[in-house]
Amino acid sequence: APDRSALAIAAVVAAGLPVGNDWDLGFTLWQPLSRQVVLIVDGVERQSSVSVTPPGTFTVLDSGGSTRVRAVSNDCWDVDGSLVDVTAFRTGDLVRVHGDHDWQIDLPVRAGQGGDGCANPGDVRAPMAGRIAAVRVQPGSRVGAGACLVTMEAMKMEHSLEAARDSMVSNVLCVVGKQVQEGELLVELDPIQ
Repeated sequence: APDRSALAIAAVVAAGLPVGNDWDLGFTLWQPLSRQVVLIVDGVERQSSVSVTPPGTFTVLDSGGSTRVRAVSNDCWDVDGSLVDVTAFRTGDLVRVHGDHDWQIDLPVRAGQGGDGCANPGDVRAPMAGRIAAVRVQPGSRVGAGACLVTMEAMKMEHSLEAARDSMVSNVLCVVGKQVQEGELLVELDPIQ
């Protein structure tokens, strides 16, 4: 199972709060900006609360206590005063934390994500609004975990969207040049058994 540092970093990434500029975080009056997060670890749901305290630093509260987390760079995090060399990102309903170990932490499927209310957690959705720069797969393609499926341009940067697990591409719902919204389904994947 992921260690406490990996779980705290995964909770921050899953919360979707910006880790950079203090003004990107916005503000609230009289209390810290906070989000509730559920991580699924070994089939068990873990509830966490992620708060911005102070801007740029996050406090993660869960059943194990409180952990302070701050992104130092893209591949380094400060967790309770100790530097942890990991890269963490969210792909669909999965948070991946890469460091000494590679952890894949599931997130619950949110109601209304799929057309029938039951989304496949392996499907790839736009993590933010942007433009499709490249589509690297087609229906019937077999892809491995970590394979780049789509490249998006957003916020003047390119973002590679990857397969969370070994899968077969069942449908591609985007084309180069298309403007997409956050959460929009881009690629449907079927897990390979």
